[in-house]
Amino acid sequence: MLGLGLRSSQNAGATSAPPAPSFATLLSSDFNTDLTEAQLFQSGRIGGDQLLINPYSDGNAVVKAVLPAGWAQGYEAVSGTADPLVADDITSVGVWDTGLIDGVTSDIYPLLWVNGITNTPSADTGADGPPVSRTDSTVDTSDSDDGRYLYTETSSNRGGHTSTVQPYRVFLLRTPGLNFSTDMADTSNVVRVEMQVHGFGGTVGEIQIWMDDASTSNTSSAVKVFDYDGFGQTDSSDPYEKITFEVSTIDLPGSGSIDVRTTNSDFYFYIVHDTNKDSDLSYTGDLAIDNFFIEEVS
Repeated sequence: MLGLGLRSSQNAGATSAPPAPSFATLLSSDFNTDLTEAQLFQSGRIGGDQLLINPYSDGNAVVKAVLPAGWAQGYEAVSGTADPLVADDITSVGVWDTGLIDGVTSDIYPLLWVNGITNTPSADTGADGPPVSRTDSTVDTSDSDDGRYLYTETSSNRGGHTSTVQPYRVFLLRTPGLNFSTDMADTSNVVRVEMQVHGFGGTVGEIQIWMDDASTSNTSSAVKVFDYDGFGQTDSSDPYEKITFEVSTIDLPGSGSIDVRTTNSDFYFYIVHDTNKDSDLSYTGDLAIDNFFIEEVS
């Protein structure tokens, strides 16, 4: 008892510090997926699978990322198949959105990301490599297979573009599904998404994050939960920046307002690079991302 001459170890008027927040990683990827030598054919060791039939044009090859298990991209994330379709069957590869092209509302088909090591190939845009680590956003130019990242190559043919679908360019990634109601230790905690981004170029546009409870989607069935266009890079060697946002209740088309933390369903994040916000037909729009994390935070 203090009245018997015992002294409190805490200063008068002080309060105990709140407990430090706890973190639990629900999903993460640094995209350092091993590639075969055949997948390293691009100049500068820019890795990627080569599709011998390009579903967006006339049969030319198009580079796509080699992704970790459960991830998808491009037409696979809207149509459910990774198989390239016949070259003239563009209407069946899946539409992510519609947009005005030369004053006419046209279908927008999702394009593919690239798994890179060093710089993106276009001048005056893109990053010189991945970030060194999640905690060090300095650009790594060491040309090491241990350091990989994903980027969008907005030069026409690399993205799978022809004049029939320009000038609107949308690049799409989809995460594996997560059932937060069972994956989280405490569904009253916060779901936080974090990634590092690099947006050097005159026409980068914006990055958007959408959510759906389906493994294939488009803007009619998914809901946009985040967008960002404030990229601060003025050179390809500038450090990455970190973006974060939190998710709890979303207004999902067809389902209304739902709490993703307590709904017994798999939820998917769709990562979209939308270049049309700034300019048409420009090659200076390469966007890079790395170290993608979904965490439960108390």
